[in-house]
Amino acid sequence: MADKIITLDIYDRRDANGLPLKIEDGNAIANAMQTFLIAKSGDYVNRPDAGGVLDIYEFKGLNRNFTADAKEIKNILNNKFIGRATVSNIIIIPDFNTRILTIEVTITITKTQEEKTFNVYRKADIKYVNEPNYIEIPYEGDNLILFIQGELIEQPKSPLIYNTNLESWVWNNYNFINLSNNSDELQYLIEMIANHNLGGEV
Repeated sequence: MADKIITLDIYDRRDANGLPLKIEDGNAIANAMQTFLIAKSGDYVNRPDAGGVLDIYEFKGLNRNFTADAKEIKNILNNKFIGRATVSNIIIIPDFNTRILTIEVTITITKTQEEKTFNVYRKADIKYVNEPNYIEIPYEGDNLILFIQGELIEQPKSPLIYNTNLESWVWNNYNFINLSNNSDELQYLIEMIANHNLGGEV
């Protein structure tokens, strides 16, 4: 019989006897994967090269190409847990109000082919030092998309970010006063600008 995989619950839950709750097999693998994801660079004393997978979001705005991030995180986890589990899907969900990312991970346990899903959370924020004199842009919807497309070549490479001081979305010296966190075009614009900054086609 194959050896059991046993670990302790990362949420410090206790069993009926008040002892640390033991997590076994598939749940233990998911538990270990969560621990690895939330570990920061330097947390593994004897492995300075380990941890820090989500450090890319520290002091950064919610303006990244989350599709590319999810693919990179998926590859890291699959290499780390090869033979134990396979990551089938990762979804990164930004909350622009709380500045928190939800990273939803779905895995398949190799031994049992059991599917499990868990979430980890990461704070993402950005610091503003000197505020530029923003030009207010009233466009929205398709008109806003066309405006930004026309400005991409002329403008310095910079992400579309949510300015918490102004409580609005800004890009370089433009303030998009009618672009809200609920706007249908928001995610498209974030990824379009991020892709352009990386040298991709718009």
